[in-house]
Amino acid sequence: QVRRIAEEGLKTTGYEEVGFLSLSAGDYSCINGVLEDFFDEFGAENVAISLPSLRTETMNARLAEQIARVRKSGFTVAPEAGSERLRRVINKGNAEKDLQHAVETIFQAGWELVKFYFMIGLPTERDEDVREIIRVCAEALKRGRRATPKAEINVGISTFCPKPFTPFQWDPMIPLAETQRKHGILKDELRKLGRGYRDLHVKPHDARQGALEGALALGDRRLATAVLHAFRKGQRLDGWTERFHLEVWEEAFARCEAEHGVGLAFFAHREKGKDEILPFEHIDCEVTKPYLWKERMAAHAEGKTEDCAYGEERCTACGSCDYEVVDTIIYHPEDYRPQKRPPAPAPPVERSTLRLRYAKEGIAVALSHLETMSALLRTFRRAEIPIPHTRGFNPKPRVGFGPACPVGTESRAEYLDLELYGSPDPAQIAARIAAELPEGFRILSVEPIDNKADSLSRAIRGIEYLVELPEGAPDAVDRLAVFAARPDASVVREREGKHPLRIDLKAAVQAIRAEGRSSLRFTLRAGETQATARPYELLEALFGSEWVKAGMTRIVRENALFDRS
Repeated sequence: QVRRIAEEGLKTTGYEEVGFLSLSAGDYSCINGVLEDFFDEFGAENVAISLPSLRTETMNARLAEQIARVRKSGFTVAPEAGSERLRRVINKGNAEKDLQHAVETIFQAGWELVKFYFMIGLPTERDEDVREIIRVCAEALKRGRRATPKAEINVGISTFCPKPFTPFQWDPMIPLAETQRKHGILKDELRKLGRGYRDLHVKPHDARQGALEGALALGDRRLATAVLHAFRKGQRLDGWTERFHLEVWEEAFARCEAEHGVGLAFFAHREKGKDEILPFEHIDCEVTKPYLWKERMAAHAEGKTEDCAYGEERCTACGSCDYEVVDTIIYHPEDYRPQKRPPAPAPPVERSTLRLRYAKEGIAVALSHLETMSALLRTFRRAEIPIPHTRGFNPKPRVGFGPACPVGTESRAEYLDLELYGSPDPAQIAARIAAELPEGFRILSVEPIDNKADSLSRAIRGIEYLVELPEGAPDAVDRLAVFAARPDASVVREREGKHPLRIDLKAAVQAIRAEGRSSLRFTLRAGETQATARPYELLEALFGSEWVKAGMTRIVRENALFDRS
């Protein structure tokens, strides 16, 4: 059933990756068989899979081998706590040897980057537990380098937030100052490792958002006062760091405390009593409150609760199974065998290349170049076009795209080169693609070209644009005269992480003329050897930025000029 759902989804969407989602995918007893069956079916199409974060004890060589068969998507491992003592508290059976074995297995299978996920602020946590995070990660990097000198580890650190219907719902969340202090411990320990561990990247999550999460998770209806106040102060999309304003929420909780006598500390940062009535108790989640309290006491004593998936005799009577809808799940290590399939026929040795010209209009003009590439590659998958892939770490379809079209610009001159197995009929390929194209795209022509022809980035030497100015814009004829009289017409393009780039607009413009007072046509130089100007940069130099805002000025890419030499 899993394979059938994946097959239907891939055929319908043209996507190139399937995610197998689960709370712990490695615990799924059929995982190896399902992956083997999946890749036997879709491996030739270079469809990759991704898994959510894996518990270290579920990682094994066979699992890594299956995931690596096509394309090495990201690998996230969740040790969750730095020390074995603290992992016992949260009832995670993953010993450090499991983690280090998982790391060696992943890097030996060909990965160069592994992501770890840890939490700080867990109940009973001590400073030495926090320091253990860095020690464990440093050891993991050391082992990874035995498999590849390019080994790199990214470490995500989040602050533990107690949630309803869990054994830790009575425990406090650590306050902001304590979270920041623990972040300082992590930074100090990382600094002590020295320059030899520059490939170990520790990235704590925003500590300011944690307290708010804790209050919203555990608070009662009195929270509405704070939420409404923050809303009226303009708070929206607070999950985005740049939109989160702690001072507004502090003011909101101060208002809540003034009205109700309780604030942020009451909701998020205090320990609750055993018999305290919790705000969410009127909801029955089947797992009983006495059971959760018993589990909390066991956790604080570092006791272990057995996994009932490995046998009914391990049932702890938590209350979640009613034996009608929900029953005890028993682990069967060999309850799925991959289907035996005949080997797929080898693709034709012969290759051919088609050059497609297509239009981007309507809603498609809002797509960036990368989004356009993704949309078209998925179109080719839906149309079942036989495209070869590159070899290497991450195989890519052999498709070459022409120069990027600016967002908001219509185009009747977009090009791509499509390498194919065999020599299919261009008209049939065009018809199959046209049937699957998203709204706003049109195939204009499909022509065979020599397999050794220059790439589009080398072959296209100029791009012609038509511009229609909005009513009230400055006279195009006058502005062209002013532009022609200027001794210098350069723009400086800011680039993130690089030096600014100066572009000579006069050298970039191959031809320009006014077509009446409210429209003009120009050709900009293109090619991979020199920096090229963008149409918006030229228009701003001619008319000012106020006249080239998105939606005001119509810009159409009319034609591409090819090097015929």
